[in-house]
Amino acid sequence: MTTPAIEQSPTSLVDTLCEKAQVLLEKNNVDGVEALASEACARDPACNRAHQLMLRVALIRDEQDKAQTLLNRWRDLPVDDAFGEWGVLAEEMNDIQAAVEIYQAHLSQCPDDAKSLFGLAMLHADRNETGLAQSRLQNLIQHHANHVEGIFELARLYEEDGMMGLAQELYGRVLELDPDHAGALAGKQLVGAQLQTSQTLPDAEIKNHPDSAALILRLFAARKDVYARQWIDEDGKTGYVPVREPLTEDAIQSHLRGDTTVGVYPIFDRDKAQFLALDIDIKKEALNTAQQNNTLMDALRAQVCKDIRRVCAGFASLNLPVHIEDSGNKGAHIWLFFENPIRACDLRAFGRAFAKRFGPASEDLQWEWFPKQDAVGEDELGNLIKLPLGIHRKTGRRALFIDTEGHALADQDRVLRDIKPIDAQAFAHAVSRLGGGETHTPLKQVDLKKAFPEFQPLMQGCAVIRALTEKAFATAHLVHIERHVLKCVFGHLDDQGRTFLHAVIGACADYKAEITDYQIERLHPHPIGCPKIRKHLPDLIETVPCNCEFDLPEGGYPSPLLHIDPAFTAGMGRVDQPQNREIVDRYITLRQQAAQVMADLSRTEDEMRDILRHRKGKISTGVWVVTADDAGRLQIGIEAV
Repeated sequence: MTTPAIEQSPTSLVDTLCEKAQVLLEKNNVDGVEALASEACARDPACNRAHQLMLRVALIRDEQDKAQTLLNRWRDLPVDDAFGEWGVLAEEMNDIQAAVEIYQAHLSQCPDDAKSLFGLAMLHADRNETGLAQSRLQNLIQHHANHVEGIFELARLYEEDGMMGLAQELYGRVLELDPDHAGALAGKQLVGAQLQTSQTLPDAEIKNHPDSAALILRLFAARKDVYARQWIDEDGKTGYVPVREPLTEDAIQSHLRGDTTVGVYPIFDRDKAQFLALDIDIKKEALNTAQQNNTLMDALRAQVCKDIRRVCAGFASLNLPVHIEDSGNKGAHIWLFFENPIRACDLRAFGRAFAKRFGPASEDLQWEWFPKQDAVGEDELGNLIKLPLGIHRKTGRRALFIDTEGHALADQDRVLRDIKPIDAQAFAHAVSRLGGGETHTPLKQVDLKKAFPEFQPLMQGCAVIRALTEKAFATAHLVHIERHVLKCVFGHLDDQGRTFLHAVIGACADYKAEITDYQIERLHPHPIGCPKIRKHLPDLIETVPCNCEFDLPEGGYPSPLLHIDPAFTAGMGRVDQPQNREIVDRYITLRQQAAQVMADLSRTEDEMRDILRHRKGKISTGVWVVTADDAGRLQIGIEAV
């Protein structure tokens, strides 16, 4: 008995034709590939694989014009799982712009597609757009954990970017998946050698000296019941997790060995600290600009050394001994140690005064002082700072003590043993000498509650405004747009609001009262709204919740000032419309456009049917063929190339 044949659906038949054509392509049977792909195109004009196989045939035969015609078809085809292959073909034809457009179009519909993520990442890398390339590859690995080449290329980019620790880890992951991967073998060996050099202390005695850990605990006196441990994830992000137990000599020894990396919380007993540290770092935007440009990066490092020399000269003029540490990444820490605990607010006031006298930071750099708070609450920790001599988990480099030119000192153990903490009299004398140049004494952050109680509902309700205020006191720095946002809020609160602005902006190292007054005088007639704040401060919004909910007043819009007066923006909606209006307007416009498109489509189909009646039922454009069935339904096919 003969088994009846199973009729295949049109879709499965086209897939079968493409699979058979792919087999013939691997056997270099070009004529067979063309025949099967042509039949697949005829049966399903929207099949990406069939058109791509036809393009493969044209490339093998070196039919460049025909290949370009076939490549142009990608714009008229639907986005599906096979769509990314168009980008690969465009790259082979050296049509890079088309490849970028194809990958982006594919990812807009299929954001997790491995081929397009990898292809677009490599194009970014070729253009030295390292940050974009890393982001695409991180996304790729997140969704395709075993994508060997994606992991390898990300490791290579990390290596080029100086993130040796993470590069070594990723090369190891490649070798776990593919033990014979030559590139990963070579990369891991090279990175390993570089890490061994950068992690080795100039004097190994520091690792084994019995008193080293105890000495570090005494010098870097900080909160006793908790410390922090640095982590890094596979995307290169780093952070710290609190370890809620006493910092011990064993933990310090682990830090010195490079097994872990430890940070400490400077403030103890609520408002005391026993060291002051200045972090000199390169601004994020400057780093992004200098990526893959060695000349610019060298110039930034030279700026760091220039600021180090200026700061050290300033402390020398005050007869205060300091110690410089390479942070292990892109900047440096300058440390001052004290014999006895000092109020954190006094240390921070001294730091601000020092910055006004000997600052500001160079244009592409920023200065941050630790401790970063005047006091911490019972359940608060404050900001931490990493201890020296450990390994930065992102770069794999050891944070060594250095000289003013950035060179590691020969005997790190000797640096520790030569540190002489500053006594109270020497510090008081330095404060007195520095204080002679003060022209403005800003309020301490903790005094704001007492001085401006009427503003506390706003400060407690708006996390963004609170973060800007804390930043001014913690870093002695606000960029122009941050000052602008504060001005466009508190500038509308009469004289008391202006006094508050002077108190907050006055904490910044480059504060000038006359400039602040001038900016307040140029105030917009209506306060800034929440949508505009989010637009102005996108980086801050990523880390600070901006999700206040208001019962909007009639004709009003959301603004931090509604925390003080729920009717503050009533009738001002013409200036700062809520986003709801924009969304509704856009929706109505799209609905109208969609209706117009459908009407145009219907008219065009009627016109085409009329043409078909006079053209023997066929319209040819050179690429497309249009016919109509017996019921008048239009059919689209591909013109034979």
